[in-house]
Amino acid sequence: MMTKLDSAPTLAKLIEAVAAANPLQRKRIDGFLSQQGPVYFEEAEAITRALVKYGESHSLGVEDLAEFYNNMVREMIRLQIDFRKTGQYRANGFDSASENIYQNPDRMFRYMFGLAISQVLWSNHYQIYRFFREVIGKEPLLGRYLEVGAGHGLYVAAAMEMLPDATFSVMDISQTPLDFTG
Repeated sequence: MMTKLDSAPTLAKLIEAVAAANPLQRKRIDGFLSQQGPVYFEEAEAITRALVKYGESHSLGVEDLAEFYNNMVREMIRLQIDFRKTGQYRANGFDSASENIYQNPDRMFRYMFGLAISQVLWSNHYQIYRFFREVIGKEPLLGRYLEVGAGHGLYVAAAMEMLPDATFSVMDISQTPLDFTG
């Protein structure tokens, strides 16, 4: 019997790696996938293929990417619990966030993968991505594009695909996302 994931083998492999290391993710991901149509699986497969290819260029496998995602999920949960207990964020200002996160290339590198994977595994992140593509698709004559806070680069990559004649500028406070966007 063919499943929706049969059309997205790279995505399927990533999901299996995520679920193998974090079984709690399986039910949530399966629920999300059950609501998706062919466009999602086509886009999610393309994004996942690009992430895996970029990971391979850094000697990383799918299991490594799944670990980065799972670590990001666990850290977000810990931060939410801390915030609910204390009413304060762990990073108490820009300097703290910059030192511990933005200027920590290894941490940012792993986080960029985790965040990019969330674009295809979290309903709200995917909906934002789809909205972005729909809005940019309505601006075919846009001549210049500036992205501040490049992050994982998926948005600028989509814009570059949809606006082939535009001039692009990308900025971020951390070098890692700029390299990731590359």
